[in-house]
Amino acid sequence: QLNDTDNTTDNNPPPFLIENNGNVKLNISIYAQTNLWDSKSLNTTYFQFKVDNSTETNAFNPSFSQTSWINMLNISKLSIVQLNFTNNNTAEVDILVTVPENEPQGSKSTTVIMEGVYSG
Repeated sequence: QLNDTDNTTDNNPPPFLIENNGNVKLNISIYAQTNLWDSKSLNTTYFQFKVDNSTETNAFNPSFSQTSWINMLNISKLSIVQLNFTNNNTAEVDILVTVPENEPQGSKSTTVIMEGVYSG
């Protein structure tokens, strides 16, 4: 419905789950390729994300990671710093959406990109 808000922090719907099955720590950047809404651009409070612990705590460096809600951008945003590759190697990416008050009916979609690079 118009003006409704939902997010994945209650696991309904579930968040994205990122797992590092490699052999080095990773930095993960996140962005969207296209607008989710017809009436609102990216970089608004209508489409946000944040990083959270999965059931495996201490999997990444929270001091330098995006652990509070931020607007989804169309440019790469460093979001998960030093995602571990051993025992605790998963993190969640929560999504928050609010339907704009003037959004036309119809199907909505976007592509969210998550890029990993060696963190050193």
